[in-house]
Amino acid sequence: ACRQAMITLCLSACKNGPFGGKPWHELLTYETRKNVRIKDPCIAILRLLLLTCFIVYVCVWRLYFGHAFDKREQLVGTIQTSLQRPSLLPRTDQLSYCSEG
Repeated sequence: ACRQAMITLCLSACKNGPFGGKPWHELLTYETRKNVRIKDPCIAILRLLLLTCFIVYVCVWRLYFGHAFDKREQLVGTIQTSLQRPSLLPRTDQLSYCSEG
């Protein structure tokens, strides 16, 4: 019974193909939301009011009055990078962590 079920499963997989019987172009499709235009003046006014409040909060309150652009933090550390190879690089056989043993 188990062997017959395995044979049936293998035959159905071979018959349906590697993509489960779906054409390959269906694997490359996706769904999107539908764009809807709402023509309600109350909602439009509310949206504009909320956008205005957000812009005033960020631009005026946080940046201008709060000086959020000028906040200083305590220095934790520094990083130095270079695109040139260091001139005083020791050979690998001189480094203890490069030796075997």
